[in-house]
Amino acid sequence: MPFHQYIFSRYFARQDLMIAADREMRQLAKIAFADENSFTQLQSFMMMSYAERLNPGAIYRAIEQKH
Repeated sequence: MPFHQYIFSRYFARQDLMIAADREMRQLAKIAFADENSFTQLQSFMMMSYAERLNPGAIYRAIEQKH
């Protein structure tokens, strides 16, 4: 999933993982959001991936703050 690619891409100087994640997001978005009347697990993971792309680490920071 792109979510994990975005997370791991922060640990490498080269941007190969981020580029691959962006490409996968474009491909999956066409499939995941084709049916506007459903909300699936794939769509949930895609939204998490978008969040990670826009604000790296935000999801895990939010989880840590709740404890």
